[in-house]
Amino acid sequence: WRNSKSVSRSQIDSKSAWCANSRFGKGAWMQMTVPKGEEFAGVITQGRKNSNQWVTKYMVKFSTDGTKWSRGWTWTGNIDKNSKVYHRLNKPTAAKYVRIY
Repeated sequence: WRNSKSVSRSQIDSKSAWCANSRFGKGAWMQMTVPKGEEFAGVITQGRKNSNQWVTKYMVKFSTDGTKWSRGWTWTGNIDKNSKVYHRLNKPTAAKYVRIY
């Protein structure tokens, strides 16, 4: 993890990106916190607009308290830096915390 590559920089159509610290390897994750909680219907991924970087596979977990996490959903990511890939949950999931591995 690097401050310059924090979750706040992981927005659709952005030239910036979240980046895991390589010392954490495949176990690295980013966490988003939604203070009042929300219902999540799915996840959209997109590559880094100004660089040939994108996620090819990822797992998402949800939590309402930050300690107990849902089972993980593993999805195929992107094939390029421009396309947006949307994965819908079978039913919306309430959460205050979202982790993407």
